[in-house]
Amino acid sequence: MAQALHGVRMLDFSGPYATRLLADMGAEALKVELAHAWDLYRMIVGSGNMPDGDRGSD
Repeated sequence: MAQALHGVRMLDFSGPYATRLLADMGAEALKVELAHAWDLYRMIVGSGNMPDGDRGSD
C-alpha cells in the first residue's frame, strides 16, 4: 500500500510527535536540533508498530 506522504521531505524544528506521525505516513524527516543536547522524546512508539493500538502480550 502506498504511503500518503511518500516522496515528501520535511525539516523538523519543533517537537518530535508530529514529525513521527508524518514519518509514519511516508515523509522523509530531517531533524534540526542543538549540537550539545538531544531530544528526550526520541523513543516515542509510533502507531505503525501497533496498527490496532494493541501492544499485545509482553
